Amino acid sequence: MHAPTSPPSEPVPEPGPGPEPEPDPATTPPAKPPTASVLGSERSGGEDGGAAAATVRHWIAAHAHPLPDLGARAPLNQLAPLRTMIGEARIVGLGEATRGAAELTTLKHQLFRYLVEELGFRSLALDEDWSKGLQYDAYVRGAVVPGYGGDGPVGPRELLADAWKPHRSAEFLAVLHWIRAFNQRHPDDQVRIVGLDYGAVQAHSYDAVTDHVRTSAPKRLPELTDLYAELRPSQSMAEHGRWYVELPDQRPIRDRARQARALVASLPPSDAQALALRHTRVIEGYYAHHASGAPGGALASSDEGAAGGIDGAFSGIDDTPSLMAENAIWWHEHTGHKIAFWSGLGHTANGAPLTVSFPPAPASPATRWNEGGALRRHFGAGYVSAALMFGTGEAIHSIAPPSPELADAVLSAARPDPYLLDLRAPQPVAAHAWFAAPAKVRVIGPLYEAERDADHHIAGGRLTEWFDVVAWVPRVSPLDWLP
Repeated sequence: MHAPTSPPSEPVPEPGPGPEPEPDPATTPPAKPPTASVLGSERSGGEDGGAAAATVRHWIAAHAHPLPDLGARAPLNQLAPLRTMIGEARIVGLGEATRGAAELTTLKHQLFRYLVEELGFRSLALDEDWSKGLQYDAYVRGAVVPGYGGDGPVGPRELLADAWKPHRSAEFLAVLHWIRAFNQRHPDDQVRIVGLDYGAVQAHSYDAVTDHVRTSAPKRLPELTDLYAELRPSQSMAEHGRWYVELPDQRPIRDRARQARALVASLPPSDAQALALRHTRVIEGYYAHHASGAPGGALASSDEGAAGGIDGAFSGIDDTPSLMAENAIWWHEHTGHKIAFWSGLGHTANGAPLTVSFPPAPASPATRWNEGGALRRHFGAGYVSAALMFGTGEAIHSIAPPSPELADAVLSAARPDPYLLDLRAPQPVAAHAWFAAPAKVRVIGPLYEAERDADHHIAGGRLTEWFDVVAWVPRVSPLDWLP
């Protein structure tokens, strides 16, 4: 799943019963129509187009930094140029062009290690559900993992059993192991994990709100208990989602979620109250997102893990993404941490707005303001967008080499080896014009047809608008999925 409501840069207002708020213009400006791509190879400009593409290839070859080792444990000195590329960023988007690719995941792990060890980043933000993210966070800090009952330890494989499908892999398990080991070595300077999504909100989030009210305002506990009586899941998230989407009238449920949020907002402010209030915000977002007619709401019925499974990989692009961005901004303000935003290209690109084509669904491209666009609007240059792109290979699908219409074709032809490239480096006139032209960049969504490779893309902007940095991998192979 993935998607939201409400301006991330403003304090969370005290809600009350009533209609759903209109999207805030700070995070959801009017969509603009998609623009036709003029990028790719020689296909679009005769001799002039071929000369421009050749200039771009030569510029990339001259300015790219080789990445000889894509492994998660590779020596970090090969990423030394990243220090200048990241600069003083407070949040860095690490967006991959397809889910399920081992090399993109291990390279992303390597980039995250560099951000932590060399640049002082201390939080990993995932497009995983908020409540699942809290479980990851407890695990890597050696704390009691909520939602499993009792105080006994929870093993990492048990933790990932109901995770979002792309996280149920040996490669992502290695990320959790690395963070946990880092935290054991640095108990006073630990790395945290936060889930930004709200496609499913597990019962332990409701329990956290209840525990706070029980402690800080016990006289109001019966009121909260009544409000959450039907809302708190008592069965699997898939079953709970089906129950909700099949209700003939969902408004009383959404009203109760808003009233619970208003109750917590009225309590004395503290760090604990702020966290409880964030729980209520995410719970409210869950019911708003899965309401009848809301884009992507059908994901509540998926059986593929808590967050909608592999078919939900990019679905948040199809509705308003401000709650994911709002959660990232709240986490930054709450912890003071610099954050690595580990997600897909469609989420991390600076889309202002962004047009996404995932055939056959949606049948026509959807134009939306995405998370990366909201984060760039809030942080300005403090948000750096890094794209992890690739040429061909196997991931969830068998993926053909990029079609000539895609910018990926020129990036692929520039060098045969993996590389890191700063798109903000000075460029000759012809190369600058190429990078500044309307672009199409390949993004593989839930389904893929090799014969329609060019139709799987983001559009509506420029390569240098969407991304500051590109990490290019020529060939990918599938993740090592956990049993």
